[in-house]
Amino acid sequence: MATSILLKNGTLLLHDANDVVHASKDDLLIENSQITKIAQNIEPPSSDTTIIDCTDKIVSPGFIDTHHHVWQTCLKATHPNHTLFDYFPTGNFVSSFVSADETFWGQLAGALECIDSGTTTVVDHAHINITPDHSKEAIRATISSGIRSIFGYCPTARVTQWSPKFQMAPDPLAPWVMETFDQLAAMNPLGPSGRVRLGFAFDMLYLPGEILKEIYGRVRRAGAQLITSHSVYGVAFGGPDAPSAANRLDSHGLLGPDILLSHNTNPKPEHTQLIRDKGVKISSTPITELQMGHGNPVCLYPEYQQISSLGIDCHSVCTSYIPTQMSTVLQWARARRHEEFEAHSKWAKNVGSSVRDVFNLGTIHGARCINMENEIGSLAVGKKADIVIYDATSPGLLVAADRDPIAAIVLHSSIRDIDTVIVDGVIRKEGGKLKDVLVAPDIETKEETGAQRVQWGEVARRIRELGVLMDERKRAAVDDEIARAAILEAFHLNASAWADTI
Repeated sequence: MATSILLKNGTLLLHDANDVVHASKDDLLIENSQITKIAQNIEPPSSDTTIIDCTDKIVSPGFIDTHHHVWQTCLKATHPNHTLFDYFPTGNFVSSFVSADETFWGQLAGALECIDSGTTTVVDHAHINITPDHSKEAIRATISSGIRSIFGYCPTARVTQWSPKFQMAPDPLAPWVMETFDQLAAMNPLGPSGRVRLGFAFDMLYLPGEILKEIYGRVRRAGAQLITSHSVYGVAFGGPDAPSAANRLDSHGLLGPDILLSHNTNPKPEHTQLIRDKGVKISSTPITELQMGHGNPVCLYPEYQQISSLGIDCHSVCTSYIPTQMSTVLQWARARRHEEFEAHSKWAKNVGSSVRDVFNLGTIHGARCINMENEIGSLAVGKKADIVIYDATSPGLLVAADRDPIAAIVLHSSIRDIDTVIVDGVIRKEGGKLKDVLVAPDIETKEETGAQRVQWGEVARRIRELGVLMDERKRAAVDDEIARAAILEAFHLNASAWADTI
């Protein structure tokens, strides 16, 4: 494996100190896992340097996905017409049907889909912790894939019986749950170059304050990169009178700059002020939020834009391509702006949010939201070599890439336009195709080695088989009406406001 890679004659997208992105015709040198030089006419440092001709190519920072349930590959196309409530029994709790070995393959496929899509870093809200081996196999797959990850170890509500009565495990925090976290923390960071870091994903904010304080203190002392929680505020969950996730955490003195809240939809002004005062960050997932009824994305609201980022949420719902989230939220925000002007009998002189705004949400803002802006998020000397290279001559990008490469990515590109993806200085996609992966033998390995080389075709075969098995298991075990009634009660959802029409 080459220790240096030289990108020649590319159009580099470079951020300045004010997050303005400039297109620059330059070379870029990668040595080991870092960018070491950006300039014109760089000479190869050695005879074994890999040289990539980037003429007619856009060289972009890798995308950063700050909220994703990566294991869910086997559920793709399960939720095309589902609300969030529909998703709980069909997407969330069916984790109880997946074995640890199946988790490995689902996770590997999900991580490789991210890489194929140009995502080089993912925050994985890994609600697949059915047994200790489930999380360990998910981590092994993440290491094997080559992606950079913050693996959000997640105490998971586990279904023990679907019918004739829907039942959950009585103790979601059984002793093994945090004991396993401690074992993983002792190995942190994981994988080559510490590419996989341990985080903590937690949604049991209803627990008594003393328990929450013990858990958060334990996790922070162990060095978790961040702590992430879902935050969906609205009528279904008791809004506008119920406390928000930020309120609950702050009431116990637990809210701080290592907290990443996913969604944060329908915030009240006091929630917003609290979040800003405490340095909390936000992950917006526009496609699932707009479909499933979470509420409108907040990431382009003026009071949230600088502390927000983008995530996929469920690739069982939509593509893993972050620029699709960029374009979706951009045009949604513009439509809302035009509607507001129209409602006041006016018409807007400009569209409001720009392509640069959303490009930054998926790059440098994402890095800041996970406290890694000094390492990733932009192309700069000293940062990690996490890079996406686009073919500017593809049918989709032709002309657009020459005129405005940021607009080309946000509004004109697709996954097929991505020629090369580099993560941590290693080429993971080349010539438009994923490279083979070396399967890590265990989660303690620190070297890019493995006895088993796996091609994408093998991963795809296993996942297609698992998709069929999951449908069979659900048909055999799940009674939708029983599950929905139990979830309404267990989540204390506002059943009186659940309606077909207004």
